[in-house]
Amino acid sequence: MATTDKTEWRLRDTNLTTLLGIVPAAQSHLYLEINEPGSGELRLPLDTVTAGQITSGMFAECYYRGSSHGGFFVENIKETKADAGEYGGRWMSISGRGPLALLEDAIVWDDGTTSTSREFTSVTKASILITLLTEAQARGALANLTWDFSASVDSAVAPVAWTDSEHYKLPVGTSLLDVARQFAKTGGFDFEINLSGANFVLSAYAAGSGTDKA
Repeated sequence: MATTDKTEWRLRDTNLTTLLGIVPAAQSHLYLEINEPGSGELRLPLDTVTAGQITSGMFAECYYRGSSHGGFFVENIKETKADAGEYGGRWMSISGRGPLALLEDAIVWDDGTTSTSREFTSVTKASILITLLTEAQARGALANLTWDFSASVDSAVAPVAWTDSEHYKLPVGTSLLDVARQFAKTGGFDFEINLSGANFVLSAYAAGSGTDKA
């Protein structure tokens, strides 16, 4: 990245569609890791209009050269006073996890019996994940999440067929993020998430999504 290139941070309301403004960030950090939520942090002057709007659950989105490169949910808000000078040294620091953290808010649900696990036999990993996501949405979770892969093909521009046939027993209460992590660790399954309009779109790739350069 050239030293003259600047990142731009846009603050979105909790509905993800309302753009509240550009964050006048003095410092910023965005940590990205393949198959993980990642995290971010911004430091901005406390006495600004944007700082007065920030509440938990908003989304800070990072733009570089006009395109979105991820972001984080506002989960932690901290105000500090660095000195007693003319401008008071009054700062706000906001930080939080990346959008894949959405999957941490949904869990493997029981099958209506007293069983403490869910068992899936002779299906693809994608099929398992879609089943669990669909069940979570039926319970009212993950309302702003969609996915662009199916039980048979992945998210690639030229879709690749899933060739796995899995047998998984998943403990009830396991987060869907941990399920996806487990699938990634066993191979043939990388995933990512991107904001599109008012929804996050989950993608999964059979041939991998690239090298981890976290």
